Amino acid sequence: MAINDNYRPGCSLFSCSWAKKVVQRGSLEALGSFPAGLFIGTTCRAPLPFYLFLTPLYRMACRFFLTTFSALLMGLLCSCSSSGTNLASAKVYTQGKVSQVDNAKFYKVRTTAYSHVEADSLKYGRASAEGGDLKYGEYRSAAADWSVFPLGTVFKIEGLPWTYRIDDYGSALVGTKTIDLYKPNMAGISNWGARNVGIKILKWGSYAKSYHILKDRTKASHVRAMVQRIKLRNGRETASL
Repeated sequence: MAINDNYRPGCSLFSCSWAKKVVQRGSLEALGSFPAGLFIGTTCRAPLPFYLFLTPLYRMACRFFLTTFSALLMGLLCSCSSSGTNLASAKVYTQGKVSQVDNAKFYKVRTTAYSHVEADSLKYGRASAEGGDLKYGEYRSAAADWSVFPLGTVFKIEGLPWTYRIDDYGSALVGTKTIDLYKPNMAGISNWGARNVGIKILKWGSYAKSYHILKDRTKASHVRAMVQRIKLRNGRETASL
């Protein structure tokens, strides 16, 4: 196919010769001059894109570029969205046998469920370890090791609308990062089961307040264990205990 340069008055030398090469040869040599043809060849009467899309090789190059660019962009967005929840970047406090990730906002934790109607909880009724009633509504009660998640810690579970507050503890939780979620009946316990979930800490509780409640209950071995761990947190709010 012949191309008459005289039909396109005003064409630049680079753009017209490049377009002619693409149409006649469809070669890599022609594509090598693509930048010059793209940015200089804007005065052709016949639009330059008309010549560009005549070559299948150019279309393949465009698809490859767009695919690669999209993959890089998605990777960048994913890395940015997940960096805030990277527990490995949180500060780690270590002293003696205590190693605890502190003051982070995001955690991956194991959760279970409990209720005041369970046999080992009947003697406490609806009372929490803090002294108030266990709550189940928009704001809900939860139990944990108070030397890990102290009394008053407020959090939300990813994907759920409710807000939880640590106001209880349990012997089986001591020495773990498991959080026990309060349910009003046995059906709630069965429905929840055990789940690994992501949580966002809205407010950290107080180790000092935890200690002042626990210090008079040390007849129980699990309470003594929490008190000892809290005492080891030198240099923090419990330094004066």
